[in-house]
Amino acid sequence: MSNYNYYLVFFSIIIAFLGSYTSFSMIIRSFDSKKSQFLWKIGVALMLAIGIWSMHFVGLLALQINDLTYDIICLILSFIIAFLASFFSVLVGSKANYRLLKGVIAGGILSIGIFGTHFCGMLAIEQVHVHQHTIFVVVAFVISLFFSVLGIHLCFKQRNEENSRKHRAVGSSVLLMLAIISLHYISSYNLSINNVTLLTDESSVGINNFLLGINIAVFSVIVLIIFLLHSVYLENEYLNQKRDFEVTEKVNHRLNSLLGTIPNGVVILNHKGYVTYINKMAEDLLSVSYEEVMGKHIDYPSWEFKVKSDDYLLANQSKAERFARVMEKPICNLEIIYTKKGKNPVFLSVNSSPLRDYKDEVILSFTDITMKKQKENELEEKSLKLEALFNTSSIGILLLDRKGNVMEVSPKIEDLLGYTGEDFKGKYINYFKDSILSDLSKGKQSGEKYSIHREDKRFSHIDGTIKWGRVSVSFIEENKKGTGYYLCIIEDLTKKKQIQLSNLQKDAELRVLQAQINPHFLFNTLNSIVSLIRSNQENARNLTVQLAKYMRSNLTLTSKSLIPLVKEFDHIVSYIEIQKVRFQDQLEIIIEDDVRVFPSDILIPPFTLQPLIENSIEHGLKGKPQGGLILVKASIKSSGVCISIEDNGTGITQDKLEVLGHDYVVSENGNGYGIYNVNKRLQLLIGDHASLMISNKLEGGAIISFCLGTLEEREIVG
Repeated sequence: MSNYNYYLVFFSIIIAFLGSYTSFSMIIRSFDSKKSQFLWKIGVALMLAIGIWSMHFVGLLALQINDLTYDIICLILSFIIAFLASFFSVLVGSKANYRLLKGVIAGGILSIGIFGTHFCGMLAIEQVHVHQHTIFVVVAFVISLFFSVLGIHLCFKQRNEENSRKHRAVGSSVLLMLAIISLHYISSYNLSINNVTLLTDESSVGINNFLLGINIAVFSVIVLIIFLLHSVYLENEYLNQKRDFEVTEKVNHRLNSLLGTIPNGVVILNHKGYVTYINKMAEDLLSVSYEEVMGKHIDYPSWEFKVKSDDYLLANQSKAERFARVMEKPICNLEIIYTKKGKNPVFLSVNSSPLRDYKDEVILSFTDITMKKQKENELEEKSLKLEALFNTSSIGILLLDRKGNVMEVSPKIEDLLGYTGEDFKGKYINYFKDSILSDLSKGKQSGEKYSIHREDKRFSHIDGTIKWGRVSVSFIEENKKGTGYYLCIIEDLTKKKQIQLSNLQKDAELRVLQAQINPHFLFNTLNSIVSLIRSNQENARNLTVQLAKYMRSNLTLTSKSLIPLVKEFDHIVSYIEIQKVRFQDQLEIIIEDDVRVFPSDILIPPFTLQPLIENSIEHGLKGKPQGGLILVKASIKSSGVCISIEDNGTGITQDKLEVLGHDYVVSENGNGYGIYNVNKRLQLLIGDHASLMISNKLEGGAIISFCLGTLEEREIVG
């Protein structure tokens, strides 16, 4: 029986386990690797061969033979056998559709390799003849085969099972370690070594250095540890990536669940215009399948989008580029016509916006608005029929809703008043609401089925003339729920009233001039609200509140020719607040602290200051992106009050300065028209001494001023 160095025996066991564990860790890691599987198999076979060979090498050193010398050729051959056996064993075991038979074959190959390595290692001992007992060799091989098959089977059977990766690597390594050490030490049990004369053949090359052998074994251990650590590192990286992937999958699953339940069709595009997601509703709306469009470009032939001009939106590259330019906006809204496969075209509303937390992706939301469009078309047809009826009528006809808002106007009304139907539509008329409609409501409450109100009423034509008409109003009920509209018929009585209106001509002209100012400012303010709704909803809300205050004040002031100066300043406060929201830090409007302390008999035409301030904003400060200043001054004089509005803008050109206030001045926003109206009303209602004085300042900017006399002075002047 051989004597062993048990420290080296223990060292050989450690090497066997390290080689096995490193190899099986790399095998399990290779299952999920996207790199070449062949390279993984080479690496696994190399690590396993190093472990097997180093274990047998150290096991031979443990024989304690003095001046032990090896044949290098046999040692190299033993390593090659270990490598080839390991490679083919891994190659067979890693085949798809693993079965137990494959495990037995792979384990057999590995056992033969272990035995071959051991046998060549024994032959490498040059100075001894080794005699091993056959019975121990057979037993060792059978035991090695058993453990090898179990190790291979445990490793490859559950290759896709994620939870037991480390446990399977350890278990397989222990089994393979038992296979290696059992074959070596059981076959070496009761080993007989007969000493012979040392070989002296000069052609024989050997290693006669025990320390060198130990160094080689230690080097093998270091190599195995390095590869093991690298394999563990790769495994941890994989697990971290898998964990992140699972989190992403959960988020995507929730997103898909959410997008799948909303009532809109949803399509997500990447930055190149390729479809990355489409929900079930979008598949139904667009008559496409998930498989048909996923990964396809947005200009794919199936997407036959049209705009109202019947121009294909996404049918070719140039149109796709136009679509891409549209998509560059933060939010895009389109109404398109989409042709389904073998079906009639449908109307779709398409909204697009960037998808948060997903770089360079755009989400498209589709809504079927076909029914809405059909109803709109039906309403349009009814409107055309009603318009035809109105156009052929010899009397004026108005349709009003229950709140007094004008719905439809006949051409005869336009002849009577001079305003177009669009000027009336949607506007609230106090006359109908406060008098006629209230009387009709009382009649309905008393049980009358169709209440009728008749009244002779005076109207102001847009050209300043006075018109009279006989107004008949009745309520037309559409259904039992009480919904309906008011039908107003106006018969022209102007010729009968012309004699009575001669003394009111001046008042009518003043009211027309006054009414011309308000629509311009209202248009600008509504324009600003529309612009702010998308960019700054809070400012849009504030602007709407100030506009409401401004319009309430208008309802009071519009019916008066003259108002106290204090009320005029109260009125422009709302106007200034509106302009502050519109222009923010671009300009500053200052009213001196004591401007509201005026005598109570100082009167002014309403809406006098607003056009002057507006002129400074729109013209004087137009080229001044910031630092604009408008100063409103008022000083009390012995004969009344003098008011000035000055700015630090660009001033007024000489040609405009000569005519501004005395004649209409053509401009983009019509402010020259407004200044003319202000000057005209001051002259008519206050006197020529109240005419506007307009000039440029030396330091830059313009100043507009005028003076108001007291009531007593005005009566003397008039």
